[in-house]
Amino acid sequence: MRKIPIIISVLLLIVSGFTVWWVSNANLTPSEHITSIISIITCLGALISATIVVYSYLQANMAFVESKRPQLLIQVVNLHPQVKNQVVDVTRIHYKNITNNRFADLTIHVAIIAQNREFEFDLSNLFTARMVMVGQDQRQRDFVVNEELQSRGLNINVVASQGIQVVLKIFYEHTYQGAKDLGNVQDYVWNASKREWHIA
Repeated sequence: MRKIPIIISVLLLIVSGFTVWWVSNANLTPSEHITSIISIITCLGALISATIVVYSYLQANMAFVESKRPQLLIQVVNLHPQVKNQVVDVTRIHYKNITNNRFADLTIHVAIIAQNREFEFDLSNLFTARMVMVGQDQRQRDFVVNEELQSRGLNINVVASQGIQVVLKIFYEHTYQGAKDLGNVQDYVWNASKREWHIA
């Protein structure tokens, strides 16, 4: 994209050079030669200037549009509260709109994947689909790891202790400028000995 004005300018220079050569070989008086060459050079300067101005406008417009794109920061926090004298493994997914721009239809997708996608468990229902988040809005969602996964048929600690990698994948989607926009988040791997998620 940055090379476009350079490419256009080079093409204009080539066309101008060819035109100057053609005018120089044309059957014209010396004054007509000089007038024609000056006109070509003036026209070349105007076209190159117009190219730079239009390109600068398009870049500024793109930067403005990009500055209005909302961005979501998602963090996974491991908690180990005691419930009835038992330590419970809780995962907190904290998410924040780090811009002043509004999400109109934010959907967060969460999946637990084991053994190279052979087993995949969708936890996206923990979040409301097509949420509205204003600028700087922040929220969190907690879930008990064992309860949520065992209800779906996965004993995470048994599987992970067998050397099978269990991955927590998170991404979000929303509509921006009439198109679907996807945002990826860092993957996390379950550590069976510490019973918590670590960055992959």
